[in-house]
Amino acid sequence: AFTIGVEDREFDEAADSKKLAEHFNMSWVTASITPKSIMKDFDKIIYHTDTLQGNTAQIVYYYCNKLIHEHGYKVTLNGNGGDELFIGYPTYQADTVFSYYRHFPSFIKKWTNTMAQQLPVSFGRVSLDYKLKKFFEFQNSDKLKAHAYWRTIFTSENQEYLLKKEFRGKLNNWYTTYGDFFKNMNINMPFLNKVQIADLYCWLIPMLPWVDNMSMALSVELRVPFLDHRIVEKVMTLPPNFKFNGWKLKKLMKTFLRHKLPQTALNIKKRGTHIPLGNWLNNELSGLVEEYLSPEKLNRLGLFNMQEIEKLISEHSKKTKDNTFKLWNLIVFSAWTDKFKITI
Repeated sequence: AFTIGVEDREFDEAADSKKLAEHFNMSWVTASITPKSIMKDFDKIIYHTDTLQGNTAQIVYYYCNKLIHEHGYKVTLNGNGGDELFIGYPTYQADTVFSYYRHFPSFIKKWTNTMAQQLPVSFGRVSLDYKLKKFFEFQNSDKLKAHAYWRTIFTSENQEYLLKKEFRGKLNNWYTTYGDFFKNMNINMPFLNKVQIADLYCWLIPMLPWVDNMSMALSVELRVPFLDHRIVEKVMTLPPNFKFNGWKLKKLMKTFLRHKLPQTALNIKKRGTHIPLGNWLNNELSGLVEEYLSPEKLNRLGLFNMQEIEKLISEHSKKTKDNTFKLWNLIVFSAWTDKFKITI
């Protein structure tokens, strides 16, 4: 069993993974990610990922595969697809809450959003303040659009400020990607099935190429047993209430594994593949911000409004907003275009 940890205890899962490895009498190997190692290997990570999807999990995947390679293993199992098939993302819980909240009067929605945006920034692990701000800032009442919105890093409104005039309205985001997919679905399909299938096609499938790239870069082959077509087909035929009761995540999986896993493992909340990047961007990784979000790097693309970039950096450094995902996506985009000499 291989685990990548960090020194920040809020983000570190090493202790939990060690207990699980001991429960199954498995050998356990761990290593820590540090800002220093990211600075050293950033160029390699961008090169091997070879994608514009700036997912912070790419960093973890790189170091985990590196650890596996160093210990002489060539094939390993990966849990991709488990969250989509067995309802593991908190976004599904947000859908449940939103099914009630969407009926609230617009003036209450505006008030709750105003209050949520005033919450202090914590830079925690998908912290409560981040989730509340994301939830309440969506002012529409459409459930499918809301589910897509939880995934969105740069909204259409953000793009209006971020992009130069000639590029506005021409680029997709998760919101429009999901929206286009929903249009082609059977109108009578249960809501849960719609968002599950959309997550598989719009979220997971674009992720799989870089997952494969990261493992192959270190001569490791990742196997994804949850994505065996027989499992996918079977799960998608199950009634929605068999998979999700509106709140309990991975209900079906936990029921199946209740006699195989220790209770502590079954009770652990979904935490995602996250690292304390928000704090690091203001400190040890500020060099990446300065290099790749500089006017010199971005002006050559002719795509961005530098005032908006500087605003995002300022908000984050002053902790008035958590712009971690926005800044990281911009850094990856800038680094990728720079690495491969891409012009627009």
